[in-house]
Amino acid sequence: MKIYKKELKKEILDNLVSQVRSGKYKEINEEKVKKEVIKYLRNTPAIIDKLDKKKERDALVKNIKKTLYKGIGAFAKKTKEHISTQDRDYDVYLSIFNITGFPKKIVDLGAGLNPLMYDKLGCKPEYIAYEINKECVDKVNKFFSDNKIKGEAYCEDVLELKLPKADVYFLFKLLESVELVKSHKISEELIKSTPSNWVVISFATKTLSGLPMRVPKRRWVELMLTRLCYEYNIIDTENEMFYVIHK
Repeated sequence: MKIYKKELKKEILDNLVSQVRSGKYKEINEEKVKKEVIKYLRNTPAIIDKLDKKKERDALVKNIKKTLYKGIGAFAKKTKEHISTQDRDYDVYLSIFNITGFPKKIVDLGAGLNPLMYDKLGCKPEYIAYEINKECVDKVNKFFSDNKIKGEAYCEDVLELKLPKADVYFLFKLLESVELVKSHKISEELIKSTPSNWVVISFATKTLSGLPMRVPKRRWVELMLTRLCYEYNIIDTENEMFYVIHK
């Protein structure tokens, strides 16, 4: 491929992607990493002619990993960290569906291992999950297959999706992660762009050390929903606060 008339050989690009996807970065979607490499090279095209030098390649890989670092913290938690979803009170599904009605199709953004609790839903909807951690995606797809559940998990960055229609969207503990790397505006656009009348978002009400947060409510969320004229209900559980939003 060419970047500003400079030739970038496929094997060089593949090698750079492979180097970036090492260590804790190996679970990041390959296409996501490739996009970041190409973006970096487009911003610094002069480096393309120097990629035969190890020093230049190492510097490029290091810089791209820095760019991905926050995203990894936000969107690519290891499976053992996703097990924290067991702390969720899954009786909350009944409370949610008492408001939304039982869905025929759910889309779960930043799903982690949430779909493994499918039997807690109290209904049997089609379940589409998006998660940037491939390890989680593989586990979820195996679970769907083993249990003959109509569902599919995809290894995708939720900020770069063309979203499918659904009865309900789940964004559990996702927006607090988005805030780490983006802004309130991105969270707002994500909620607005979901092709569904119902969106359920949640936030932790305890710190990582297990202490209650001093201000668990997200005032910015409530101000945003009021400005958008979206109705919402709040459901409080021991560890999590849910906003059930009607658009």
